[in-house]
Amino acid sequence: MNKKISRNLPYLSPLSCGAQAVVDRVDSVESLTCGIWVSTGSRFDPLPRAGLAHFYEHILFKGTTNRDAYRIAADIEACGGMINAYTSREQTAFYARMPSEHLERGLDILCDMICNARFSEEDLVMERKVITQEIAQSLDQPDDHVFDAFQAQIFPQQRLGRPILGYRDSVAETRRSDLQQHRADHYYGENMVVSFSGNGDFDRGLTFVDKALEDLGRLPQAQPASSAPPSPTSDHAIEEPRFACSLSVEEREIEQCHSVIGFPAFSRHHKDYYAAKVLCALLGQGMASPLFQEIREKRGLAYSICSFYQELQDGGIFGLYTASDHNKMSELQRALKNCLQSSVDELRDEDIARAKAQLRSSLVMGLESPPRRASHWASQLLFYGKLIDPRETCEKISMIDKSKLLSVAERVFGGLSAVTVLGPLSKDYLSEITAFGQAH
Repeated sequence: MNKKISRNLPYLSPLSCGAQAVVDRVDSVESLTCGIWVSTGSRFDPLPRAGLAHFYEHILFKGTTNRDAYRIAADIEACGGMINAYTSREQTAFYARMPSEHLERGLDILCDMICNARFSEEDLVMERKVITQEIAQSLDQPDDHVFDAFQAQIFPQQRLGRPILGYRDSVAETRRSDLQQHRADHYYGENMVVSFSGNGDFDRGLTFVDKALEDLGRLPQAQPASSAPPSPTSDHAIEEPRFACSLSVEEREIEQCHSVIGFPAFSRHHKDYYAAKVLCALLGQGMASPLFQEIREKRGLAYSICSFYQELQDGGIFGLYTASDHNKMSELQRALKNCLQSSVDELRDEDIARAKAQLRSSLVMGLESPPRRASHWASQLLFYGKLIDPRETCEKISMIDKSKLLSVAERVFGGLSAVTVLGPLSKDYLSEITAFGQAH
C-alpha cells in the first residue's frame, strides 16, 4: 500500500504577508481547490462571546466593500464553481472549488472576503437571525445536540465546553466591534495557510494571492480606536482541558435515548496518539467491530453505535455514541462496559489488522479528493508546522502491536469517564446507568 501513495509531497511557498502557501499538484483532475485556513476556532472565543469565530465565518459571506452577498455567490457559480467554509474548535476555513482555468476568480473572491469584509449593521442583524435558526436546528437534532451537551459536561466553565455555534444570548450580543477585534486578533499572515490542490497554473495563483493578501500584516494588528462600545476582553490564550468525571441526563420527549460515553485521551502530538486511534477503530468503527457485533447484531440493544476520537492540540477524547430505547439503557450500559472489557482482554489479531487497514485506507482514499487534500495539507501545517509524508503515517500505524494497544486501553479506560444521556429517561434512573461516569 505504501508504494501506491508514494509521490512527491506538496511544496511550500512563503507569502509576503507571512502566511505559508502549500501547493499540491494533481495532474489527473481538471479542477482545483484553493482555500485559506486560519488557526482559530471556538476554543479561542472570548468568554462572553461564545460562537464568535463561527459568527465571523458567516459574516464574511454577507459582503465586502467590492461585492454584496449575491455577487459573492454569483461570481463563483458563474464559472461552475462553489464556495464554502467551516468553523471547528481549533480552525476556521474558507475554500472554493472550480474548473482549473478559473483559479484567479476563486482566489479573488476568497481574498476579497478575508481582506475587505464590510461588517454592516444591517448584515449583523440578519445574520444573528440566521445563526439563531442554525442553533435551533441543532437543538432539534438529538444525535447532534447530545455531543454539545457532552462537551459542556466534560469541560464545565471552559471554552472547550461551549458549542461551536454559541448560544442564542451570546449571538444576540455580538457587535461589530467584536468582529473587528476577532479579525485583528486572528486574521494575520503568520496565523494562516493558503492551500492549493488540483490541476492549475500555480505560479499565477501564488503571484495573485501574494499580492491580494500583502496588506494583512504578519502579526496581530492593534484594534483602531472608535466610538463603538468597548469589546469584551479578547484573551485568546489556550487553556488546558480539564476533564470532569460526571453523569448527566437531559430529559426530552423523543423516541430514543441518545448517549455519549467519553474518556480523556491523547492529543494529536502524543506518542501514543496513533495507537489510541487504532484502538478506537478496532472497538467500534465498522460493522465488523466488536461493539457493533455484540450490541447491535447479537443483542439488538441499539440501532446506532460507534466509537469516535476527538483530537486536540493538548488533549483528546475517546468516545462511544449510542441510540437506543430508554427501557434498554441500563442493560445497554452494562453490555457496553462488559464488551469493552472483553474486547480488550481478548484482543484478536484479525481485529487489530482490520483496524489498522481501516485507518490506512481512510488516509489513502481521503487523498484521492482535491478538496480533502487541500484541507489535509493545510491542517498539517497549522497543527504540526510541517507536512508529513503519508507513508510515514502509514508506517506508524503498521508498527502498533497488541502490547501497545493493551497499554493504551489500560490508561484510557482505567481512569475517568463521563456519560451524557439525552432522551425520555427520568433522572430517577441515574442509579441504573452508572456503569460509566460518576455523579457530582
